[in-house]
Amino acid sequence: MPQKQEVIKEAPLEAVVDEDWFEEIYRAHLQDVMRLLVRGFSYRSQGDRRFLRINSAFEAEELAQETFSEFYHQCRKGNFDRSRPAKPYLLQIAVNRSLTHIGKSIREVPSDQMEFEPVAPQTREEENQRQSQLEEFLATLSDSDRAVHQLYYRDELTQHDVARQLSLSRDQVYRALVRIKSGATRYFKERGWLNES
Repeated sequence: MPQKQEVIKEAPLEAVVDEDWFEEIYRAHLQDVMRLLVRGFSYRSQGDRRFLRINSAFEAEELAQETFSEFYHQCRKGNFDRSRPAKPYLLQIAVNRSLTHIGKSIREVPSDQMEFEPVAPQTREEENQRQSQLEEFLATLSDSDRAVHQLYYRDELTQHDVARQLSLSRDQVYRALVRIKSGATRYFKERGWLNES
């Protein structure tokens, strides 16, 4: 009686993602993803219609980065058809990422109980005070993290471009940004400059 041979399936090869194409998608849709996260969206939960929005600019930016990271990985796995528009796919990833972060720093309220308060414009004095607080925090960063902050936030380069300019890996840039965000949050909360919400 012949023995059965085990069939070993090879792992599917990951698709090569054109970096220029991905960067073009990133630049074209980053604001769309950020707008969705900051303005919020409605969804159903336990039969109720709810509304979810990100209150923290740091959290919104982190979720946006996670969205594009997930999109990149889905493209590498061949799960995204490039002949289709990227925006709806990205927005769905952003919604899913947001829903997994409900318990953290996201505010969830039933949509029929929503109240919108107008945001008062900042005075020049408040803006100068915030700038001064930011400069105090930046002085506490290492030279490397300060350079990442400068290129990413002030010069508005992508993580890829920051990595290339500073001769770092993209992962090192991502970790530096996470370090900067968590450090800033802790620094500002300790000084009472940021609410605990």
